[in-house]
Amino acid sequence: MQSPTESPLRSPKPLIVISGASGFVGRRLAVHAAEAYPSARITCYATRNSSAYETQGKKALTSRNIVPIETDLTTGDGLIDLPQQPSVVFHLAANSATWSKDHSCNDRGTQNFLASFRHLGPGTHVVFTSTIAVMDTREDYSTPVTEMTPTCRRPFTEYGLSKLRAEEWLRQEARRRGFALTILRPVTVYGPECRPNTVQGVLKRGVLRRSFLSRVQWPGQTGFIHVEDVVGVLLALAELPPPSGDAETYLVQAETRTLAEVSRLIHARLHVPFNPVKFPERVWRLIRKMCYLALHLKGCLPCDVYAAWWRLRIACENVFWCDTTKLRRVLPAWQPWSLEDRIVECL
Repeated sequence: MQSPTESPLRSPKPLIVISGASGFVGRRLAVHAAEAYPSARITCYATRNSSAYETQGKKALTSRNIVPIETDLTTGDGLIDLPQQPSVVFHLAANSATWSKDHSCNDRGTQNFLASFRHLGPGTHVVFTSTIAVMDTREDYSTPVTEMTPTCRRPFTEYGLSKLRAEEWLRQEARRRGFALTILRPVTVYGPECRPNTVQGVLKRGVLRRSFLSRVQWPGQTGFIHVEDVVGVLLALAELPPPSGDAETYLVQAETRTLAEVSRLIHARLHVPFNPVKFPERVWRLIRKMCYLALHLKGCLPCDVYAAWWRLRIACENVFWCDTTKLRRVLPAWQPWSLEDRIVECL
C-alpha cells in the first residue's frame, strides 16, 4: 500500500459530487459532508426512480436544504456539465438488488457518470462504493477474505459482475486521466430507514411469525456494518487519497456474525423465545453442494430463484467473512458500532 497524498478537500472551496444521494448511505453522506465541509460546494445526484423509498430520500435531502439533481445514469440523461474540477467524487449510485435482471446502472452508469466530468485528473479523488459480492468465488472458505485473496472465477451474480466491471474500468480511467481512486467493498450494511427486504427486515418478520427459518442455526459467517459507520469510513478515506493515477481497495466491515447470531439478537430485542433448530454437519455439506450446483445454472433459473440460492449459500458458507486489517491500519482510531448497540434501530 502506497502512502496517501494530500487531501483535495483541503482546498479553500472544494467541489464534492455525490451520486446515489437519495439512497440508504447517500442521503446520510450528503448531510454529513455538508456539515464537515461548510465551505464546500456539494452537487448531489439522485435517481429518477419515483419509488416510495427514493422519494423519501429526496425529501430527506431537501429538508436539509440539499436539492438533488435527478438523473438516469444508464443513459446519462440529467448529468450536468460542471465547469469546476471536483475535489472528491463519491460514486454510490447502484442497483444492488441481486434478483434484478438489469444492473447496467452499475457499469454503464459508472462510465456515463465519469464521462460527464470535463475536468477530472490529478487533484481529484474518486471514491467508489463497490461490494464484497465481487469476491463471492474463492477456493478456501476456512479463512477470512482479504483485499488480496484470489478468486477462482468471475462473480456468481450479475450484481457482483457489473460492479467488478465498473472497478476494472475505473482503474483504467484512473491511470489514463490521473485521478486518485479508492474502492470500498462493504459487506451487509444495516441501520434505520433501510431498504425493504434487507436481512434484518426479513429476520424480524420471521421472528414475529415464529418461523422455522428464523430459528435455524445458520453457520455461515458474514460481515456487518452500521450505515453511519460506512459514512464515517467514506469521509475518512476521502481525506487519504492514493497517489494520482493509483488505486487502493478496502474491505469494509465492523464485525462478523452468523445469521443465527443476528436472529438470536432480534429474538431477544423483540422478547420472543429463541428455540434453535440444529442440523448435523453432513446436512450443511449437502446444502452447500446443492447451492454450488444451482449457481452454475445461471442461465437456466429465473433471476429471483437464482438470487435465493445465492443468498442461501451466504447463510451456510463463510462467503463474506472479511479481514479488515488494511482498513484498520489506515484508520487506527476507528471504533465502529456493534449489532448489540444498534440492532434495535432496525426493528
